[in-house]
Amino acid sequence: MSEILYKVQVGSYANLANANKQLKKVKDAGFNGVIVPFGILYRVQCGAFRDENNAKKTLALVRKIFPTATIIEEKTETQTSGYKVMLTTKATENDARSNKILVIEPEDYTLEEIKKLKKHGAMLLGYISVGSVSDERPYYSTLKPFRLSRLEDWHHEWYLDLREEKARKWCASRAKEIKAMGFDGWWCDNLDVYEYHKSSEMYNAITSVLKSIKALGGFVMVNGGSEYISKLMDSDKDHKSISFIDGVTQEEVISLIKDYDGKGKFGKQTAEMNEWYESYMKRLLRHGIKTFLLEYTTDASVKKKIVDFCTKNNMTGYYISGDVDL
Repeated sequence: MSEILYKVQVGSYANLANANKQLKKVKDAGFNGVIVPFGILYRVQCGAFRDENNAKKTLALVRKIFPTATIIEEKTETQTSGYKVMLTTKATENDARSNKILVIEPEDYTLEEIKKLKKHGAMLLGYISVGSVSDERPYYSTLKPFRLSRLEDWHHEWYLDLREEKARKWCASRAKEIKAMGFDGWWCDNLDVYEYHKSSEMYNAITSVLKSIKALGGFVMVNGGSEYISKLMDSDKDHKSISFIDGVTQEEVISLIKDYDGKGKFGKQTAEMNEWYESYMKRLLRHGIKTFLLEYTTDASVKKKIVDFCTKNNMTGYYISGDVDL
């Protein structure tokens, strides 16, 4: 399915430092701004909408402070099985009607907007980055002392040292806030912190955080983190003890992101990794964990391969995006 996104753009810069300065002004003005790499440029944007009228309303507000702001139209190809990940665009009531599970960014919604989405019956999962922190988040200063290495493809983000008790407590507190907004659960991201900072202490810390989140009552979906989850399954001999993870989303099982700049350039995952992921996803099912694919492509043949893979292996759901920015 082809969709048009209307993005409110404040400016475009060749220098990242200048883009960061403008982003600070945008945030100081009360808007949720982001920097979007586009080729050799950095775009500062403060909203992405499926409804052009909503984009125009936001543009009118933005132009009171940034008079040269404009709307950029971007076409994106998506395909879903009733599972949709929407982290940079706001979900509409139609999205809630059309999907069984919606993953959205809690910071972008009011309590009233959450109520409107929930009345259509979709399960709402709130995004929470358990294993990392971005300098674009309002709570960055709180977690900055617990930064580890920078994420390879996301230059504003660092892995989070969950071995620190204060970091673990923050994750539990944030999850509680999301639950209080009316969300049905959480989409826990960046558990590959274990892969890059591997130790028994980190493994135990991640397990502790996920258990504390599950104790709040709700659906716990983990995005990625295959090395951590593989180790977890190794210890689950009777296929009964992983009760604190309800679902796992795995990215790039069939497709491959080759370039994170701009709209991204997509390719095909290697045959070796296809085989490994197929075995891994089957293990998840045997352990009673619901399985989802998150793929990136605009190629019809790759889309067919994704759908065929999910059908053959009884995957719970999939979402295919035509844009790196979900």
